Amino acid sequence: MHLFKNTQGHFYVQLRLLSVPASVYQKPTISKLIALHDNYIPAASSSETVTPQETAEETAFLDAIFATSVIKKAEQFLIDKGYILTRTYTRDGRVIVNNNAFREAFRQIWFGMYAREGRNLGSSGFEHVFLGETKAGQVSGFHNWIFFSKQETTRAVNYHGHIRVLRLGPVRSYYHQLNFLFLI
Repeated sequence: MHLFKNTQGHFYVQLRLLSVPASVYQKPTISKLIALHDNYIPAASSSETVTPQETAEETAFLDAIFATSVIKKAEQFLIDKGYILTRTYTRDGRVIVNNNAFREAFRQIWFGMYAREGRNLGSSGFEHVFLGETKAGQVSGFHNWIFFSKQETTRAVNYHGHIRVLRLGPVRSYYHQLNFLFLI
């Protein structure tokens, strides 16, 4: 590991974990995903208000991903298995067709706000998975390589490597962890 110390006394790894060509960020789904990165407050306990601009960015992202064959196949699979209902029946026997049922469920699962800590609506599935949240000084979620690579480029995150703790006696066991230095 090639560490160096900057003028503020923080240690950084000189080589980044991810090296992503700039052209990747221009792809339709990825560019729309990146537009969502600044829509959230990292602290899970903070209330969030979704602005009309943020809703428009969510819609643009959904438009981009719903144009892909992967999402179309996922939608058909869920419809075929009965997990997404596109038809409902009224008491008088009429059929109501909803061709947006999957998209509406998808939007609610990813972008619907819920309370994670306390009573404040400050979390969403999207935020947790794609951007991560902070709770009691710890980062939770943060599972997306695109956001990670962007954060790494600006030195907002610094991957220090994989650490394996050795068994030091009968009480201890093996475990793995990732160490990150978050500069928030």
